[in-house]
Amino acid sequence: MDDYMKAITFNKPNEIPSRVSFLPATWTKYKDELETIVLRYNNIFKNYKNGDYKSYRKPETYNLGIILMNGVVFGKTFKMDVNL
Repeated sequence: MDDYMKAITFNKPNEIPSRVSFLPATWTKYKDELETIVLRYNNIFKNYKNGDYKSYRKPETYNLGIILMNGVVFGKTFKMDVNL
C-alpha cells in the first residue's frame, strides 16, 4: 500500500503526501526572501532552481467566479498588471 492510501486510511504512512505552492502575488511581493526559504527546504521543493521565479510566466488574466449551490457558475475575467 502506498503512502497516499495509508494516509487516507490512517494506516501509519511513512510520509504524509502533501503539496505546497505559492500564488504569483506572493512571488511578486517577496521574491528573494521567498526564494531563500524555497531553496532552504529543497526536500519539499525538489525541482526548484536558484532564480526560477524570474522566468515564471506572468498571468495576463485572472478568473473570479462564484459557484452557487445548484452548480451555476457566475464569473468575470479581468486583467491585472503583475510585475515579477
